[in-house]
Order: sequence, then structure tokens, then C-alpha cells
Amino acid sequence: MSPYETLISAASGMIGTGLLNEIDNVSLRDAEAFVASNRECLQSARNALNELCSILVKNEAVYYDECLGDIQLFRRLAYAFQLQMRIAESQANIAEAAQIAVEVLELSNVFRRGGLILDFLVAIAIASLGTETLRRHRQRLDSPTRAKVIDAIARIERERETFDVIAERDRDWEIAVGWHDQPIDVSQLDASIDGEKPDEAERAVRECIESLINLPRQEKNSMHAGIEKRHTAMLRMLAVDLAIRSYHAARSSYPDDLETLVPSHLAELPLDPFTDRPFVYRKQPDDSFLLYSPGPSRIDHGAVFGHWLMVDTGQADYCLDTGDYELDCCSISSNHPGFISRIGGSILWVWRRFRLNH
Repeated sequence: MSPYETLISAASGMIGTGLLNEIDNVSLRDAEAFVASNRECLQSARNALNELCSILVKNEAVYYDECLGDIQLFRRLAYAFQLQMRIAESQANIAEAAQIAVEVLELSNVFRRGGLILDFLVAIAIASLGTETLRRHRQRLDSPTRAKVIDAIARIERERETFDVIAERDRDWEIAVGWHDQPIDVSQLDASIDGEKPDEAERAVRECIESLINLPRQEKNSMHAGIEKRHTAMLRMLAVDLAIRSYHAARSSYPDDLETLVPSHLAELPLDPFTDRPFVYRKQPDDSFLLYSPGPSRIDHGAVFGHWLMVDTGQADYCLDTGDYELDCCSISSNHPGFISRIGGSILWVWRRFRLNH
């Protein structure tokens, strides 16, 4: 059995998975019971992640039916790992939570490596679970754990396929199965946000989905490449942040510049994928530091931070805490490129149905 097949088998063998459909409402007691009941399957999945593996795309239209089943199983594994992270956090075992977060990133890598654009989008969603845990606890990690996470982030990026490779494979698959771009009418789709359908939000969702799904291929790929940059920037910024904290722990002061971190805390300095330059870094008088990216606009706003919509529309800088800023859904319209970050699940659903019906 290949490592990929082992992952599928491990996910298929899990029991009591119904509670994962309400992942945010699972009690700690139920989480512990679930993990205990599925410990063997989870360990089997971990063993498989120690080997380099990938999806095997079939140049047949039926591949998408199989892929959708695998998506549900990978989602199951990702949520099971998320429950384990939650348990570790409740026990103040942040090092263990960080290790599981790295495993989630590994799981994400498996699903994008060798896959199509749909697999890539699912992989990004899975990776966000691990990234979020590492981001929230970055100030609580000890030096050995920081070093392990920094090394893991660099290795995971080296081992993943770029979006350009995935997009080319996706196009080759479409040619092989005889699929062609055709406009789609989404007027009858049930587009909702988190199960709720406020009139204004529903209208905006529907309009945005329709405009995105019928975009020319080049524009769709540009949009997906932007998602990739956002994800890459977050991980690289996280590695740099941890290196800065390790430097401070060793010397009781912050570095004068990021280049100082090499090679003692970073093998090489990760660059901001939006600018292809080092991230913006400044020591502060109160013994703290600023670290951020100008984002897609490439314009440094001087450490003005906000939610992703502000970053994506050139009104704020991108930092590790961007996701903590509140977003007023009532002010969202499909004219904002950043709106995709809010309705990603709906777009993914439409994209899936679109591909299956053609």
C-alpha cells in the first residue's frame, strides 16, 4: 500500500466522524473520546506523512468523482488533527500542538502535490488550520520548538509543488478528457455564508461567484496565484517571526536587521512573495518589533494593519495578525477582490459542480 493509500485507508477507518461536521462545537470531552477511539488510524496517518507522497491524477473525467471522495477523507483527517491540537492546547502542551500543526501542513502538501486546481484549493484550506495554530501560539513556543518549526516550514515549502506546475497539469487534464470552458448560469445556486443568508450578503455572494466562475482562464489562474502568495507570505513571515524571537531569547535584544538572523537562526532569509524582497522589519523602542508585508499593492503603509479585504485593496499592510481584525460583512460587495477570502467555500463548491457537469 502506498503512503497516499495509507492516508485514505486511515481516514476511511475512523469511527464516530459525525461530530466533525460540527467541528467548532465539539466539547473537549467529546474530542478526547474521539481521538482515543481513532488513535490507531491517526498514528497510521502520521506514519504515512513521514514519506513523500502525492495524488495520482487519472486522465479520465471520472477522476473528479474519485477526487471528491478523497477530499472528504482528507477533510476528516485535518479535522481530527485539529481536535488533537485543541486537546494539546487545553493541556498547555504548546509544543505538541505545534508538532500537530506541522503535520497538518504536511497533509496539505500531500493533497496539492500531483493534484489539480481543486486539490490545490482544498490543500490551502487544510494548511490554514495548521498555520493558524502556529500563528496564535508563536509567542509561547520554546526555543527548541521554534527551531523545529522553522526547519519544517522551509522543508515543506521545498517539497511542495508551485501553483504554476499545478495549473499546467490542470490544463493538460482538461485537454486529455476533452473538457472546454463554457459560460455557466449560477442564478439558481444556493449561495450562502456560514449557513446564513442575509439578503445583501447573499446577493453579493451570488454576483461574485458568477463573475469569478466565468472569468477567462488567465484571470482565474492569476486569482489562484494570489491565494498562493498570501499563504506563502504567512508561512515565511511566521518563520522569520520565530527566528527573531529565538534571537531575542539568546541575546536579550532584537536584531538590527533580518540579515543578522542568517545563518544562526535561519539557513537563508525568506523573501516576501509579494515583493521578492525581505519582509518589512523594525525594532520598536518598547522592546518589541514590527514585521509585515506591503501585500499585493507592494506599497508600504507604515504598519497600518487591518483585515485581508483592506490589505487586498491596498489600504493596509499584511501581518501575522491580519486575520484578527474584524470584517463588516454588510459592507462587502463583489467589487472587492478580497471578497473571495470570505466566500471561498461557496466558490469552491460552485467550481466543483461546474467541473463535474462539463
